[in-house]
Amino acid sequence: METGGSFQSIPLFDVDELFEKKSQSEINRLRNVCHDIGFFYITNHGISKEFLAETFYYTRWFFDLSLEEKEKTSILLSPQYRGYGRYKQEMTLGKPDYKETVDLGYELNTIEFDEKTKYLKLQGPNQWPLSEDLNDINSPAAKFKSHMLEYISKVHHLSKKLLSLMARCLGLSENFFDPFFNLNSIDAFAMLRLLRYPAQLSSESADTSVELGVGPHIDQGCLVILLQDLPGLQVQNNKGEWIDANPIEGTFVVNIGKMLQVWSNNYFVATVHRVLGSKTVTRHSIPYFAEPSLSTVVLPAKISDELLKDCHQHVDKIESAIYGEQMLAVFERSFPKN
Repeated sequence: METGGSFQSIPLFDVDELFEKKSQSEINRLRNVCHDIGFFYITNHGISKEFLAETFYYTRWFFDLSLEEKEKTSILLSPQYRGYGRYKQEMTLGKPDYKETVDLGYELNTIEFDEKTKYLKLQGPNQWPLSEDLNDINSPAAKFKSHMLEYISKVHHLSKKLLSLMARCLGLSENFFDPFFNLNSIDAFAMLRLLRYPAQLSSESADTSVELGVGPHIDQGCLVILLQDLPGLQVQNNKGEWIDANPIEGTFVVNIGKMLQVWSNNYFVATVHRVLGSKTVTRHSIPYFAEPSLSTVVLPAKISDELLKDCHQHVDKIESAIYGEQMLAVFERSFPKN
């Protein structure tokens, strides 16, 4: 797995400065950060602090439901891998994660697939809690659904801005990624995850050891836009040091995934990161995974010779990949019992 450069902190960018004012000096800095670190914060992103606070409110509301109620939306019931994953159900590199999960995506109809296009099974409906209450627009369940779909819409539009900046960093057309991230595509895809990392120390146990919430890994997708309420996320630099990426109010953490690294001809870097567990504190995080259509063929982009000579040479080189195949393999590894 790849680690970034010898950084000691995670940089912050002003989206307004990058996107609206089109500051070339900031684009150059972003290019360097995507090449050397693969992680950064963004501020002035256009989503209000009040809306983000509501997102945490509804996330906690779901996880505070009874286990019996949450299990009615179990991810094991969904061919699309949508729904609730109980504590330690998901696997990372063969080890259970110390977290609970909810996986959501675009509300789209299922589409037919065959053995060659099995990845198209990932498209389909979400599972919503307390579904019998959804017709009452004032019910918590209906408000949860409405808010999460609005969140997906808002962060999708933010991701399109960020992807246009990524394209500029690579010397490509600003709209290079647009055809691949088109919501009107029959197999459009993205994923929103709600995560709870429960406090691990039980008052009934003498064991004071704490497991990692999630072990060291890179994200396999394209671009991740993360909202978090408490510290715990750490990013590994090329000295093997773990650098904190603690929450900053009103910001998102953004990181490069493996497929965007491939798309960039290995100029960008998907960096190893992990989540610490806690004895006493329960942490929530909400990553949005900006993904292209499932049938997208990811090919290394034609970038300039100047950038090409600085591409990372010690990573696995992928000549091409069907995006949906990569995503289905990730789900099958993470939920082997589905």
